[in-house]
Amino acid sequence: MATQKRKKKVLNFDSEEDVANALAKYTADLSEKFIKEKGSFTVVLSGGTLIDTMRKLVEPPYKRVS
Repeated sequence: MATQKRKKKVLNFDSEEDVANALAKYTADLSEKFIKEKGSFTVVLSGGTLIDTMRKLVEPPYKRVS
């Protein structure tokens, strides 16, 4: 069986704030895609600094008031 090699994309950011913005956009885009396809989207976090870095998800334009 042939294996496929995937090119890895490495992103470098100038600041932690830039990482937080990019992570929020990436997570929001993924959630929108899978909610449309499957009806739900789940994120599981183990803790650490990732939780702080995801803080932008609770700010506009990602936070939506229902």
